[in-house]
Amino acid sequence: MKINYNKIIDNGTVYNLSTWAITQELFDWIRNNIPTGSIILELGSGEGTGILSKYYTMYSVEHDKQWLNKYKSNYIHAPLINDLWYDPQILVKNLPVKYDLLLVDGLPTSRRRLLFWDNRHIFNLSVPIILDDTVRPEEREVAMKFKYLGFRVEFIDAMRGRKQFAVVHNVPT
Repeated sequence: MKINYNKIIDNGTVYNLSTWAITQELFDWIRNNIPTGSIILELGSGEGTGILSKYYTMYSVEHDKQWLNKYKSNYIHAPLINDLWYDPQILVKNLPVKYDLLLVDGLPTSRRRLLFWDNRHIFNLSVPIILDDTVRPEEREVAMKFKYLGFRVEFIDAMRGRKQFAVVHNVPT
């Protein structure tokens, strides 16, 4: 039988999330490295937002109106420009001044996530950045660009190698 969901166990509670959601490994990394009560800015809201919001103040950039206000988060509705990437003017005007983690898991296609690189100047790059789905070439390429700039990048396998995410640290290698 094929499993078509992600299982996250949090303090004995089991959550069956879609395969698009964050993994147990990503959830555990955040819980082990980001103090409870910290602020997380995420690009793309999803089922993981609901779990993370139990421990963190969430800000969720979302282009899809169907995902707005689904979970306990401060939503920033940023429609796509030319069907590609979030409207940068909306981001600049509405992003929180301070956040402790940037979780890049938004926009449903890899080519759109490459545009995160082109718009990185909008974000605080001194906080840890999680790039989800780096098992895909385009997402991995973004992580490697950070590595080439001198950021420390660690790749973490998830779901027995079926998924992967990268953590980007603004620390020299």
